[in-house]
Amino acid sequence: MKKALGITLIATGFLTLILIFTRSIPKIEYWMASPKNKLARAISNDLMNLEKHHQLPPAWQEIQIVQIKGANEPASSWVEDLKLPIKTSRSGHYVLKVFVIHWIEDKSYGAVVEYGLYDSKSGNKTDEFARTLKLGFLI
Repeated sequence: MKKALGITLIATGFLTLILIFTRSIPKIEYWMASPKNKLARAISNDLMNLEKHHQLPPAWQEIQIVQIKGANEPASSWVEDLKLPIKTSRSGHYVLKVFVIHWIEDKSYGAVVEYGLYDSKSGNKTDEFARTLKLGFLI
C-alpha cells in the first residue's frame, strides 16, 4: 500500500514537471531569440493588445507613412529592416514616427518605444505615447 502510494506520488510529480516544462517551451523560445527578434515580437504583441483594448488614438487608422529610428546602439541596429504591424494608407493624413531607445537597468535590458503622430500637411504633432518593453536579462 505504501509502495503504491509512493509510486503514485512520484509519477504525479513527474507528470507535473513535464506539464510545467511543456507549457514554458514558448517562453524559452522567446528568451533564446536575438534582441532584434524579441523587440519585433514585443512591439507586435503590444500593439495588438493596445488595438484589442481600443487604446490606440483614432488617428492610428489614418497613418500614411511610418518612420522608425533608433536613438542609440544597439537600438539603431535593432530597427534596421524592422517591419512593424501598422497598416498604412495612401489617403492617410498622419506620419507615425517611432523612436526606439535601448535601456539597461540592473540585470535587465529592453527598449522604450515612443510613438509620435504628426499631421502630414502641417508637420504638427497631434498625439504621442510611449511603451517600455522588457526584452531580457544580462548574463
